[in-house]
Amino acid sequence: MSVIQTMEFLARNNEGALFVSGHDSAIEGALVRSSGGKPVAVYSIAKIINNLCRMGMDEFDAQEYFEYNIRGAYVGKNGPVFLADE
Repeated sequence: MSVIQTMEFLARNNEGALFVSGHDSAIEGALVRSSGGKPVAVYSIAKIINNLCRMGMDEFDAQEYFEYNIRGAYVGKNGPVFLADE
């Protein structure tokens, strides 16, 4: 599935699905956390770190920003999950 197809799938199957602003290119797909649950977005950690570096951060700062501000932010059951693909 392409990023656009994944986002359309999530829009149809989980209106409350949350996305990481500015990192659509890091979407890898969708995942259902448990039986009966709704799908959520799956993001590549490596791609998010790459995006942050392209925005001007060095790798250390990008990793720290990701850990604290993105992965570390609990946004509820509709929040994204992260693929450790580093």
